[in-house]
Amino acid sequence: MQPFSILGQIILLGFLLPAVMPGWAEPLPLGSSQAGPIRLQPKQPPRLVILAQNLMSADENQRWEFAVITLDVLRETYLMEMSAAAHEKTSTPARRAKIARWRRATADLAEQLRRAGVRLAEGAVFRVHVDPLQQILIMVDGQTFSVSGPNPGAEKAIEDRVVGEFCAYNDCSFLRTGPEPAAGPELATGGVWNLHELRSPAYEVADILRCEFSNLSQRNLKARACTEAAVELRQLDDALQQGEALGYRIDWDRLAMNPPANTTTTRLVITAEGGYLQVQLPRLARLAGADWRHLMQGLQQAGVDGDRLLVVRQADRLVAGTGTD
Repeated sequence: MQPFSILGQIILLGFLLPAVMPGWAEPLPLGSSQAGPIRLQPKQPPRLVILAQNLMSADENQRWEFAVITLDVLRETYLMEMSAAAHEKTSTPARRAKIARWRRATADLAEQLRRAGVRLAEGAVFRVHVDPLQQILIMVDGQTFSVSGPNPGAEKAIEDRVVGEFCAYNDCSFLRTGPEPAAGPELATGGVWNLHELRSPAYEVADILRCEFSNLSQRNLKARACTEAAVELRQLDDALQQGEALGYRIDWDRLAMNPPANTTTTRLVITAEGGYLQVQLPRLARLAGADWRHLMQGLQQAGVDGDRLLVVRQADRLVAGTGTD
């Protein structure tokens, strides 16, 4: 996974709340012909996300300790990954060049993390935040770092180390009881406007979604709409993965041809036998049919954690009838 420059060059970590209504489901045999509602078990966020969410309203000294520990663990993780890459045997000049570029970027990231730690120790202004995509963001003097590792295994190691070190000296009993219900999360995000002279203005949310708009009017409203659409898309992807794990065969062709019927709670049929999810997709329900089909094809091929952004070409529809900036 390559470093992401907009957020301190570190990639997205975390999972999102499911898009379906709360409920439980028993595993079904593959090829089940059961129709009707598909009820899924809500997915628990990672411990590190729960910890960061609780610290957002906690004592400032605790937030400072968490930020110091996390930046230090991130730096050590990337340095170890860079050291391991130095011993990799490469077969082609192109591969060697790619690894060399990655090592230079990683060395730069490690130095940025070191300097941020120093500024924290000197009393710099900082903030710990969890955005709607459940990215953990640590901001130091205006520089933002997104807490994630270079690969899934490293992310788990980062979580274990940060939770272990922080909870050794702080009360983390809430991690055993689960997170408190969230009350309307603030819609801050690591999204960024991508402007190019020969292309439509586009807003990109993490490594998930690119929304192409016809112009730059109502920029804040459009950024919010794209962020909410990315949240819904991640939720839907999670729900579909859970359904497959429970033995339901997703009828991708049927799903692609039948977008949400309205912007409130609707039945989204996902199996040939008529199995459906009760979902709320107020932004995605506004999409043109071609954009919905493109997104469903993307989910089928790689999900939202694939190697490329999923794209909404007619993104103006996301904000239609939602007010002014």
